[in-house]
Amino acid sequence: MTLETIREKVAEQLQYHSSWLDKLNETEPGNYGVNDSEVELSSDDVFVNIPQRTFEFKNAQFNFDVELVSSKDGYSHKSSKVANGRGTFVFIEQNGIKIEDVEIDVDLDLMA
Repeated sequence: MTLETIREKVAEQLQYHSSWLDKLNETEPGNYGVNDSEVELSSDDVFVNIPQRTFEFKNAQFNFDVELVSSKDGYSHKSSKVANGRGTFVFIEQNGIKIEDVEIDVDLDLMA
């Protein structure tokens, strides 16, 4: 597997990784329901260390639409944030990879 292929696979898997929704669940004031979310990330912004099985990414575009669950007025908030992060992966059968851990650095202060 080439370095470029690994970068593409990491970028693709990161776009759908559950850690993005986990980040939204950690926001203040909390109790948000996620209506929609999307991550845009180019493999050009993914950097891989094959011997260490680690990666870093930058400039991921995190688009989301959340609704304050406890609000009787149905406060909705749409936003887009740029995120960076890092993580680990393992090689799996048939030229695949699997992301194990992801740390995302993004400011999701929804009340700012």
